[in-house]
Amino acid sequence: MASGFGRVGSITAPLIIGALSASVGFAGVFGLTTAVLATGVIVTLVFALSTAERSLEELAAPLPPDPGRSDTNDTEQGALSS
Repeated sequence: MASGFGRVGSITAPLIIGALSASVGFAGVFGLTTAVLATGVIVTLVFALSTAERSLEELAAPLPPDPGRSDTNDTEQGALSS
């Protein structure tokens, strides 16, 4: 999903910057870019997990069981034994 957002951003950013440069100028485009990046930094600081001195097992929360899926995985075992 993050890759999809990255692709959308990489396609739309030049279009938006090109359109804005005509109306707000060079300083406005860089001001807007700075505001977007600063927002990203703030969101990361507020919502990111602290990963210092922690293993992946400690960071990963266990997933709840999926009621629609069985625990045996018969199709994968059958494919491996064939």
